[in-house]
Amino acid sequence: MSSEMQNLTLRRRSPCWSTTCAHRDGRRFLTAFPSVENPGSNGLYRPGGFELVGTIAETFRGTELTMNEWVLDLEA
Repeated sequence: MSSEMQNLTLRRRSPCWSTTCAHRDGRRFLTAFPSVENPGSNGLYRPGGFELVGTIAETFRGTELTMNEWVLDLEA
Protein backbone atom coordinates (compact mmCIF):
# COMPACT_ATOMS: atom_id res chain seq x y z
CA MET A 1 0.00 0.00 0.00
CA SER A 2 1.38 3.42 -0.92
CA SER A 3 2.10 5.95 1.82
CA GLU A 4 -0.55 8.24 0.31
CA MET A 5 -3.16 5.49 0.62
CA GLN A 6 -2.05 4.72 4.20
CA ASN A 7 -2.42 8.40 5.13
CA LEU A 8 -5.91 8.53 3.61
CA THR A 9 -6.93 5.38 5.50
CA LEU A 10 -5.59 6.78 8.78
CA ARG A 11 -7.42 10.11 8.32
CA ARG A 12 -10.71 8.32 7.68
CA ARG A 13 -10.33 6.16 10.79
CA SER A 14 -9.19 8.94 13.15
CA PRO A 15 -12.70 10.16 14.09
CA CYS A 16 -13.63 6.57 14.98
CA TRP A 17 -10.63 6.20 17.29
CA SER A 18 -11.43 9.53 18.96
CA THR A 19 -15.03 8.45 19.47
CA THR A 20 -13.95 5.23 21.15
CA CYS A 21 -11.59 7.07 23.52
CA ALA A 22 -14.17 9.72 24.45
CA HIS A 23 -16.83 7.10 25.12
CA ARG A 24 -14.48 5.21 27.43
CA ASP A 25 -13.85 8.43 29.37
CA GLY A 26 -17.60 8.77 30.06
CA ARG A 27 -18.14 11.80 27.88
CA ARG A 28 -21.56 12.51 26.37
CA PHE A 29 -20.49 14.68 23.43
CA LEU A 30 -17.49 14.68 21.13
CA THR A 31 -16.80 17.92 19.27
CA ALA A 32 -14.59 18.85 16.34
CA PHE A 33 -13.65 22.29 15.05
CA PRO A 34 -12.11 22.13 11.56
CA SER A 35 -11.62 25.33 9.57
CA VAL A 36 -14.53 26.29 7.34
CA GLU A 37 -11.94 26.52 4.56
CA ASN A 38 -10.89 22.86 4.88
CA PRO A 39 -13.38 20.68 2.98
CA GLY A 40 -11.26 17.55 3.48
CA SER A 41 -11.44 17.77 7.27
CA ASN A 42 -15.11 18.75 7.27
CA GLY A 43 -15.87 15.82 4.95
CA LEU A 44 -14.78 13.32 7.61
CA TYR A 45 -17.39 14.18 10.19
CA ARG A 46 -20.87 13.83 8.61
CA PRO A 47 -20.32 10.19 7.52
CA GLY A 48 -19.10 9.48 11.06
CA GLY A 49 -22.43 10.55 12.56
CA PHE A 50 -21.43 14.08 13.58
CA GLU A 51 -23.94 16.91 13.18
CA LEU A 52 -22.89 20.36 11.99
CA VAL A 53 -24.36 22.66 14.66
CA GLY A 54 -22.83 25.98 13.69
CA THR A 55 -19.82 28.09 12.92
CA ILE A 56 -17.67 29.91 15.45
CA ALA A 57 -14.90 32.49 15.20
CA GLU A 58 -12.01 32.69 17.65
CA THR A 59 -8.77 34.61 17.78
CA PHE A 60 -5.65 32.46 18.05
CA ARG A 61 -2.22 34.07 18.24
CA GLY A 62 -3.60 37.27 16.76
CA THR A 63 -5.33 35.57 13.83
CA GLU A 64 -9.09 35.24 13.42
CA LEU A 65 -10.06 31.61 12.81
CA THR A 66 -13.51 30.60 11.55
CA MET A 67 -14.39 26.99 12.30
CA ASN A 68 -17.32 24.67 11.82
CA GLU A 69 -18.58 23.07 15.02
CA TRP A 70 -19.35 19.36 14.60
CA VAL A 71 -20.93 17.43 17.48
CA LEU A 72 -21.44 13.72 18.01
CA ASP A 73 -23.83 12.58 20.77
CA LEU A 74 -22.22 9.43 22.11
CA GLU A 75 -25.45 8.34 23.77
CA ALA A 76 -27.65 8.63 20.68
